[in-house]
This record gives sequence, C-alpha cells and structure tokens, in this order.
Amino acid sequence: MPVAKPQTDAEFTKIILNAGTAPCIVDFFATWCGPCTMIAPTFDELSNKYPSLKFIKVDVDKCK
Repeated sequence: MPVAKPQTDAEFTKIILNAGTAPCIVDFFATWCGPCTMIAPTFDELSNKYPSLKFIKVDVDKCK
C-alpha cells in the first residue's frame, strides 16, 4: 500500500479519521534530518510488507 503524504494538518486529520480500525504508523520527519532520510527506505518497505496497516509520512515543516 502506498505511503500517505499529507501536505496540511487538515489532510493528516482526514487520513487518520478515514483509516477506520486500521492501525496507523506515522513517520514524523524533516527533509533536513539525516536519520529521517536514512529510515525512509525501510518505512516504504514496511508499507509494502504490511498492507493492512496505514503508513503515513508527515513533514514536520509543512504540518505543525
């Protein structure tokens, strides 16, 4: 399942509320954060491995 990438707080809220009973795994990241960019490929792999979970990546500089 593709990773959701909300661009606003409202989009993030909508994704969470529409997830139903599916657990949400959220990666709060920043583009300038080294460890955040290092974990990104693993996060994407996990989203494909566990399609029943809702994976969300939130850029903390866009959604505050």
